[in-house]
Amino acid sequence: MVKIKEVDDYNRLKDDIRYLIDKARSQAYKAVDNIRVQVYWQIGERVSREKLTFGKSGYGYSVIKRLALDIGFKKRLLFEILQFYNIYPKVHALRAQLSWTHYNVLIRIKEEAERRFYEDQAIANLWST
Repeated sequence: MVKIKEVDDYNRLKDDIRYLIDKARSQAYKAVDNIRVQVYWQIGERVSREKLTFGKSGYGYSVIKRLALDIGFKKRLLFEILQFYNIYPKVHALRAQLSWTHYNVLIRIKEEAERRFYEDQAIANLWST
């Protein structure tokens, strides 16, 4: 017969191991997302160097459309990446605590002070998106 202490010890062991696995997964997801933010910033910087025009000629739109198709991105994502870079043109201004999803919401806020407020609040309060 299994003793209650043995069951309690086993359950504690199992719970501790689950916690360690969950913690490691969370850290891995955050690290991968941080890399995604960095890569998206680099993509935005590189595309911005081309000085594409998005006026009546539509040259910039056609380049983005073709580029999206060739690299396997959605056109909308490339435009979001460009908007992200234009709002955060300095890589050191990016905050490691914020995910791409956070930034994707933040870039829609027009006023810089309001955007900074929500950046700070998301970090201070550990807001998910």
